[in-house]
Amino acid sequence: MTANYHPDHRADLARSGLSEDDARAAGLYSARPCDIPRLIGRDVPDGTSGLVFPYRGCDGFVRVKAFLWPKRPRLRVGSTTSRFRLRNGGS
Repeated sequence: MTANYHPDHRADLARSGLSEDDARAAGLYSARPCDIPRLIGRDVPDGTSGLVFPYRGCDGFVRVKAFLWPKRPRLRVGSTTSRFRLRNGGS
């Protein structure tokens, strides 16, 4: 976990009306690109950063909002696209 938010994540939090203090209190954090595959159980494109939303009391379950660099369309999974990634087998 990092105490500092990635600039894209900070901007996204602000657009959502959340302060960094609120996000920290909720346990949100910026994951390093090298940590994202461990969190979601699959590889991600190079240049991906992730804003992590931990679910307290859910045995380490997290959602990761993916931010791609350079800016690209959302990640495609099957016939849908999403910015949130879950570990394989997650719902």
